[in-house]
Amino acid sequence: MAGKKNRKYTVVSVDKGWVGVMNGSDKLRDNFSVYEFACSDDTQVIPVHTEHLNKLQSLRLRIGKPLKLTSAFRSYDYNKSIGGASKSQHVLGTATDLALPSGMTMKEFKAHCEAIGFDGIGVYYKSNFIHVDSRGKYARWTD
Repeated sequence: MAGKKNRKYTVVSVDKGWVGVMNGSDKLRDNFSVYEFACSDDTQVIPVHTEHLNKLQSLRLRIGKPLKLTSAFRSYDYNKSIGGASKSQHVLGTATDLALPSGMTMKEFKAHCEAIGFDGIGVYYKSNFIHVDSRGKYARWTD
């Protein structure tokens, strides 16, 4: 993880039309750093969507606890290598997988995600995480 914090990334705001080179430790929002959105395969370009970042920040403030991002942007090759969905929102930079915060049930966490207004919400009880995305249409599923 320390390597990702010290690396430089090209961050592309897909919805706002800007491109910038940022350090991994730079903040995208108050509680989220660039490196948290980086792909595990060391791809150095990260697409971001302002609406999705804003919703994540709102969720963080709503629950009052840190959120652990277990997966955010994925390159096409990495997504394929881990068996991700062929039309995954992760490859667009509009999806994030979040570990269940300590002291919270999955039902409570999902309710908070619903209240924030994420378009897609997938609940993975077996793996203890929730997928949230900003796909532009309603979608719900469980494992």
